[in-house]
Amino acid sequence: MGGNAARANGHKACKHSVEVLSKSPDMPGTRVREPSPAVTMLQPLIEFLCTHSPYSSVPPTQIAFLAKRLQSRYYARGQPVAADGGLCIVRRGRIALSASDATTLEAGATLLGPCQGIAATDTLCLELDADGFDALGRQAPDLARALADAGLPRSRPQQPD
Repeated sequence: MGGNAARANGHKACKHSVEVLSKSPDMPGTRVREPSPAVTMLQPLIEFLCTHSPYSSVPPTQIAFLAKRLQSRYYARGQPVAADGGLCIVRRGRIALSASDATTLEAGATLLGPCQGIAATDTLCLELDADGFDALGRQAPDLARALADAGLPRSRPQQPD
């Protein structure tokens, strides 16, 4: 899907172009475009999101809006994953949705709703709480629509094994 879907929607795929004009020290009287410091720090996260569906089809400014609000959380292998909130993205590792289910979420997978499962490997998740998810719907409508339309899995309560 990647860049083709983004181009079909009229968006530049994964090209975050927030820039700041500053004076060039080498050429007095000229101005050059530089990435803003906040964008530079978020660039690896923005690029990661843009390589995975449904984020690859969303305007980059809305991906940046999400990236600024995500919280990283580490889970050791075997540790229960119980991320309260509206969104959980696997950055690295894998999450088993339950001990009796072979379904796992791998890097780039997104789970809507509270994320409940077990870290199948050492896992890094990017989490957005419920309030942040509500704000996403208001401030990044294309992204909220892409998430709703993507048919993403929703967490289900843990069943005793």
